Amino acid sequence: MLRGAIPAVSLGLFALFVVFAVGHVFLLPPSVGPTMAALAGGTALAFLGLRLGWRRVARLPLSGNALATGIVLLVTLNCSAHLGLTGDPDTSANFAILAVAVGLFVLSLTWLTGMLAVIVGVWILTALTIADFPLGEYGFLITGAAVASFLSTVIRRRLYGTLFTLKEESETQTRALAQSEQRFRLAMAGSNDGLYDWDLASGEVFWSDRIRALLADGDDFGSSIRGLAERIHREDIERVRSQFHSFLKSTSQQFEDEFRIRYADGSYRWVLVRGACTRDADGRVERLAGSLTDMSRRGVFDALTGLPNRRLLLDRLARLTSRPRGPQDEETFAVLFLDLDDFKIVNDSLGHKTGDDLLCEVAKRLQSCVRGSDTVARLGGDEFVVLLEKVHVPQGVQITLDRIVAKLGQPFQLAGRELYVRPSIGVVMDTHAYTGPEDVLRDADTAMYRAKDQLPEYAIFDATMREHLTERLRLETELRAALAREEFVVHYQTIVSLETAAVEGLEALVRWQHPQRGLLMPGEFIPVMEDTGLVIQLGAVVLRQACRQMVDWFAHMQPDDIPYLSVNLSGKHLAQENPAGVVEQILSETGFPSHRLRIEITESAIIESPRRAAAALGQLKLLGVRVLMDDFGTGQSSLAYLQKLPIDTLKIDRSFISSMTSQREGEELVRTIVRMADSLGLGVVAEGIETDEQARMLRAMRCGSGQGYLFARPAELGLVPGMRARPEAADVGVESEPQTVS
Repeated sequence: MLRGAIPAVSLGLFALFVVFAVGHVFLLPPSVGPTMAALAGGTALAFLGLRLGWRRVARLPLSGNALATGIVLLVTLNCSAHLGLTGDPDTSANFAILAVAVGLFVLSLTWLTGMLAVIVGVWILTALTIADFPLGEYGFLITGAAVASFLSTVIRRRLYGTLFTLKEESETQTRALAQSEQRFRLAMAGSNDGLYDWDLASGEVFWSDRIRALLADGDDFGSSIRGLAERIHREDIERVRSQFHSFLKSTSQQFEDEFRIRYADGSYRWVLVRGACTRDADGRVERLAGSLTDMSRRGVFDALTGLPNRRLLLDRLARLTSRPRGPQDEETFAVLFLDLDDFKIVNDSLGHKTGDDLLCEVAKRLQSCVRGSDTVARLGGDEFVVLLEKVHVPQGVQITLDRIVAKLGQPFQLAGRELYVRPSIGVVMDTHAYTGPEDVLRDADTAMYRAKDQLPEYAIFDATMREHLTERLRLETELRAALAREEFVVHYQTIVSLETAAVEGLEALVRWQHPQRGLLMPGEFIPVMEDTGLVIQLGAVVLRQACRQMVDWFAHMQPDDIPYLSVNLSGKHLAQENPAGVVEQILSETGFPSHRLRIEITESAIIESPRRAAAALGQLKLLGVRVLMDDFGTGQSSLAYLQKLPIDTLKIDRSFISSMTSQREGEELVRTIVRMADSLGLGVVAEGIETDEQARMLRAMRCGSGQGYLFARPAELGLVPGMRARPEAADVGVESEPQTVS
């Protein structure tokens, strides 16, 4: 309350004693000194009164207001007396000096300044009560006391302000620290992650309650790192130690590792441990603090096999691709992308339960082929990825590849059966140039598809595969545009009776009239259309176009007299929900008689899913359409399949026909197929007949029908020669017809 009055009183006192000192030194008249002193003291007390009384009336108690008012009145009387306006100056001066003493006493309520003020006040009262007090002789002493009082006041103000600031800062820091501790406690309580703080110098570790709850279940977890280390899976402990020692020797500020750890319930789960460290001047780690995350709660493991899933795999790949690597590094990482050939047959024939059991067994065998530092992940379905870290290329990768091929080549005992699987593996070894995980998986996937067409079971990615992939994407884009622009045309090849040489039917064969490359054969675009599913749309286009052309061309003939139309459909059509519905719609649109339509399905497409094929083909049969099994002899069909499937005719593959004249075994094989078909009541069509000798041998075997260059090459409908066979065309040439799938 008195802080504002201190400067005023101090300045007034300083002026008072300076006047006394000057009067003593220069021997001024006695009346001048008291008058000037009174004026100076009055000024000081007036300031005091204004600061204490009138500016802070609302804050001061009644006694404080009375004191301030009294001081101002006394000062006023003193000044008026010395100016001759009121009574005895000496009496007024005494009252003024008494008021000064009272003011100084009030100031004595403060510490250092008050003490000095009391001393000065005592000197002044002594001068009033002792008549012969040598005031002049002690003027310098009094002046010095006043100066000391003034200086002490200034020092006190500075010191008080500093202490006040320090107190405010201390209180602010205390409040901030309390808030920070509260936030930290709330964060620990609300987080699913466990927190730790490890002082490596003392070995002491702070474990959060979350870590203790997950791992200790009330047991004494201790305050050392041993409590955690003892719970790490035995297959991971050496790798974790190696990783941590490498971190200690490095200059990195961040530590991160994943491993399995035993939980309080005895189960092992994958956890992610992260930490940030401080290092001393020599680079040694002093302190490491961070978190422990339960990976099983983040949805990063496959529910069926327990392996890391795609999300976790991409996370680990991202960590590896972000690390600086040099092209001369002997150790790097490699990726093996693997799927199981014909796994779908297992699911469809033995059921999904057996298929799932097979996937779990494959996962176990893959894990047995790698080190603890490597990762085996399941992307979905029958696709797996093996991530090899810190592996020597190519020797280390080759060792792992050989081990995987050998392990998966052994039979699986499931559902009382002995099952075999063949893996196709795509390998990316040179990983230095990759900067993102998706690029690595893309190239490994590309190499895996290349491996499906070759032996051994794996293919190593190189730049030519990427070029092939780019070309494939370009071709796919062009095929989609070709469907929209109706660039596909239909050519026809005659099917004749080998006994009478009469034309029995026409097989519709698709061609692509490319705007730049000209007429393209099916082998140049059908595989891509099969992979992309565009073949379903293409099949409908060919069927509709062929039916319409046949109706227009043979409009003058009775339905029973026109040649039958044979159209190839892909196995993907059988996977449609209602494959017969599309055929029925096209027959209705074009008016082509259903009993003159033959649908050809390859043997491999039928055997891939016999039950689904039987249902789809049965629907076609209900429409009056006949079914032909194309490329017979190239698949794995059996007599049981032939008896159960609604098939009318077998088409013997051209490879068997071409071998009849050069190999006796080939001739006997064809004869066996003809006899078997006859015993089952099935018709037979021989494909790829190119010579008279082949036609003669087939007639001798009592094969009913045939087609090939001997009789006619595929052509537009109007160019098919006379719709009759040419038995005299004995030497037509030996050019083989490309694959004819539409």
